[in-house]
Amino acid sequence: MTMEDLIKRLEPRYEFLKLVQINDDVYNEETANLVSVMSDINTVPPTEMGKALHAIIESMNRSLGDRAGHFFIKEIRNTLNDEYLSIMKTMGVDLGMMQLESEIIRLEREIAERKK
Repeated sequence: MTMEDLIKRLEPRYEFLKLVQINDDVYNEETANLVSVMSDINTVPPTEMGKALHAIIESMNRSLGDRAGHFFIKEIRNTLNDEYLSIMKTMGVDLGMMQLESEIIRLEREIAERKK
């Protein structure tokens, strides 16, 4: 449900996200049909797709909080094979860099809190 809400919020900025449908049937044991993507998505330029992926991952990371968000990006990196990670990098999505940026932001917040 969180991902579905997130995609709906990003649709005004990335109109092609309307081509992605998340079937939030939590009682369905089949995981293969949870996400449907219409074939028109193939007309979206890779750079635009990369911007949307980056926004989705970044927003999800923020919504999960500092600790869980760190593991969210890490799990994505560990789950995807090198080919997918390489394709994502060509689209402008570097999960390693996103994880590092997230960690820096978290450390900056901790330092600011300690100074108070």
